Amino acid sequence: MPSFLPVDEQAAIGDQLYAAGLYPDTCFIQRQSGAVDAAGAEIDEWVTTDIVACRVDAPARQPVEVVSGGSVTPGVDYDVYLYPRSTVVHNTDQILVNGRVLRVVGDQDAISIHVDVKVSTRAAES
Repeated sequence: MPSFLPVDEQAAIGDQLYAAGLYPDTCFIQRQSGAVDAAGAEIDEWVTTDIVACRVDAPARQPVEVVSGGSVTPGVDYDVYLYPRSTVVHNTDQILVNGRVLRVVGDQDAISIHVDVKVSTRAAES
């Protein structure tokens, strides 16, 4: 959805929200490296691609049921707001914040005035 504000005004609003402390956390955007071991097998290694200011909110919805290893467990979803707006996040990434790993389950266009990046995440299984 296109914004009703010019890009420079969006950036100025984002800067003001950042200065006001609206993004109190630090998020480490991580992506699988695609590295291979000596035998040629793919290594499941996560590499930090970006470190940005962020805010993590629990959305107003109930935990969902997640099937894992033959058992059903509650899955907790979070909305993560990343600053600056130019932050690049893929649906296959994960976000490390406050010692928790959040898997990206969908990226959304930033709400209304496009000053940050809104990402839907789910807490990784322990």
